[in-house]
Amino acid sequence: MCFGFVPNIIVSSPEAAKQFLKTHDLNFASRPSLEAAKHITYEGKSLTFATYGPYWRNMRKLCTLELLSNLKINSFQAMRKKELSELVNILEDAAQEQVAVDLSSRITSMSSDVSCQMVFWMKFEDKEFDERGFGGVIQEGMKMAVAFNLGDYFPYIGALDLQGMTRKMKDIAKVWDQFLEKILDDHDKPKEHGQTKDFVDTMLGILKSGDSEFEFDRSHIKAILMDMFSASAETSATTIEWTLSELLRHPRVMKKAQKELEQVVGLNKMVEESDLESRGTWPHEAAKYISYDQRNLSFGAYGPYLSVLDLQGLTKRMKAVAKVFDKFLEKILDEHAIPKDPGQTKDFVDTMLDIMKSGVADFEFDRTHIKAVLLDMLAAAVDTAATTVDWTMSELLKNPQIMKKVQNELAEVIGMDKMVDESDLASLEYLDLPLELDMTEEFGLVVTRANHLKATPSYRLHLN
Repeated sequence: MCFGFVPNIIVSSPEAAKQFLKTHDLNFASRPSLEAAKHITYEGKSLTFATYGPYWRNMRKLCTLELLSNLKINSFQAMRKKELSELVNILEDAAQEQVAVDLSSRITSMSSDVSCQMVFWMKFEDKEFDERGFGGVIQEGMKMAVAFNLGDYFPYIGALDLQGMTRKMKDIAKVWDQFLEKILDDHDKPKEHGQTKDFVDTMLGILKSGDSEFEFDRSHIKAILMDMFSASAETSATTIEWTLSELLRHPRVMKKAQKELEQVVGLNKMVEESDLESRGTWPHEAAKYISYDQRNLSFGAYGPYLSVLDLQGLTKRMKAVAKVFDKFLEKILDEHAIPKDPGQTKDFVDTMLDIMKSGVADFEFDRTHIKAVLLDMLAAAVDTAATTVDWTMSELLKNPQIMKKVQNELAEVIGMDKMVDESDLASLEYLDLPLELDMTEEFGLVVTRANHLKATPSYRLHLN
């Protein structure tokens, strides 16, 4: 089938996918030619959009050896620790003053500073790059790269720029080009004796030597530098942002992570990178609870032949729980099966029983399906509601200053002569902060938060 003038093949079976992704992988390894790659990445010369071939293979090898090897990564450990300490100091000040922090901006700034020093060996202020800052320009570029562009599918009308996207992409490209030209000009200056060569120096050396097996000019260097910086800064910041968002959404998980950090690392020092490798499994424990919502690890799920042995005793416990619920739900269904008085309102259970009796459902639907849905609704509603209220009250009691702010808002907005109604909750802006967290996504090459993550920190370290 064709999208505009671009032929497309839809892969809809595992066998076909294997042919594309494994058997004929090299034939389909290159990305399609896009307007975004043309305007932003110097005619597609970056690793992200370059055609698979000698240039792509050698550039990947160079980036791996000169920038991404363990030796190089470890050499910047002190710098990363310094940047992280500066962020912790900012959070400590905010915790003392009990003010909210724009974590998205702070994390993006820290990530950009780290990436700048790793790739360019120097640190830049956001205003030296553009008024939108590193994060703003990178995110805008990544959104442009995946946005629907008529010019990609109808080349003949691409020059008209009906959506205004070409103008925006050229604007982003101009910002990057001016910044990267400044970097290259600074590195072209003679170095002092004994000064260490960095990643930019290495690529300039390849350019000047003329020994490369492929076309390699100044635009290739700028495309690779843009790739390395954007990929490292944006992906790292986005990962940290979403991790913190999930921890804030799941107070139980946050509590478990904090407890494990306290037990394994302690509160009298910051977590070192070496702790991540040698101090037990605390990061993996947090990830496990976030990803699987505290499901028990059952041998039966991974070794079905062992499940009949019930080595962990889980099957016995699950059957006991199922028996209790089944007895309770059967009683509910029996009561609802009794004929109702005329005019009596039907509830959710009545509706599902009517569907079962009518036989009009497009799928198998019997008594067990009704009980399963009721169990879902009951358990989810009771557990999530109670847990949310429980942890919100726990956090308020643990932080008297925040409790005071909530009490003041209640007194000012609602008054002390009436109870709070559900309709009043929309007007309580400060109280809403710990109760609801916006998790809206924004689509791009990297899926980021649509709105910045903001939170009031509590400082727990006891540093000398």
